[in-house]
Amino acid sequence: MSNDLAINPAVMINRIVVRESTPQTAGPAKAAMLHMELQLAIEQSKAENAAQNPDGEGQAPVVDSGFAVDRLI
Repeated sequence: MSNDLAINPAVMINRIVVRESTPQTAGPAKAAMLHMELQLAIEQSKAENAAQNPDGEGQAPVVDSGFAVDRLI
């Protein structure tokens, strides 16, 4: 199995679904929930960055690897 830095974020979400032993029939719903949690975590991080930035504009975190997904969710 490859490390978390070399995989796509969508693949990492699927790995999390499998890792949590989600029943097969509930897998798509769990993946959708994790996608939503990821988007909420990105928005929260962006808001926190905006609060610390004197310009009031926050940069969204770059989610380009499975590690970023694992860190945010």
